[in-house]
Amino acid sequence: MRSSANCGGHPFEILYSPSGHGINLLPPTPDNRCFALKLTDYVLAKPFVEMVKSLIVSGTPLKALNLENILDYMCGDSFLQ
Repeated sequence: MRSSANCGGHPFEILYSPSGHGINLLPPTPDNRCFALKLTDYVLAKPFVEMVKSLIVSGTPLKALNLENILDYMCGDSFLQ
């Protein structure tokens, strides 16, 4: 995480997407004491929400980045162009 050994890779991608990053789980840092879950490919919205729920149930400190936008997309309240 703190070196250039994986430069250009996706070391925190936990669910692969062929059209870019899929779902990334970023570890805590000294500045941010919780995990961050990030979705880039909205095709993976459902697994992302399931991961968020599982991490909440497990008591893992978590920031689910863009969760509101993802839920709006899943409910049909927003669309990607």
